[in-house]
Amino acid sequence: MKTLTKSLAHGLLLLSLGGCAAMETYVGQRQDKFQGGPEARVQAAESRQAGVRATNTSLQKQLADLQQQQASLNQDLQATKSQLGDLNKKLASTKSATAAQKRDYDKLVAREKQLRAERDALANQPPPDSAVDAAAQSLKLQQMRDEQEALQRQINALQQALS
Repeated sequence: MKTLTKSLAHGLLLLSLGGCAAMETYVGQRQDKFQGGPEARVQAAESRQAGVRATNTSLQKQLADLQQQQASLNQDLQATKSQLGDLNKKLASTKSATAAQKRDYDKLVAREKQLRAERDALANQPPPDSAVDAAAQSLKLQQMRDEQEALQRQINALQQALS
């Protein structure tokens, strides 16, 4: 009898648990219907999908704008690099010209110094005995002064150019 009672109790327990599961399913279905059912879930999912699509479209537009901006900046960068290359060439040319002017300046200063020494040496010589030699010496001194003045003008012009 104990076995029968136990079996019966066990069967009733299983039956009641099965009823609970069915009851829970019934309550879940009622709640689902009360909240709008599957249609509401579908609408919510479609709404989320539309939001994601709108966000995706917005992000794609932003990406296209950024790519266009990047292309524009790349063009500006290339133009700037080209200008920089041209400026570097001009700078190298100017530097070369400045070096040439500096060499010319140094040559003129050396020539002017040499001319001054020759003129001073000629001026410090005793006067020639003949009038012809005196005239030749005077003419030579005048030519040296003229050349020295011309050299001084060139030196001054180069000093201004180098400044």
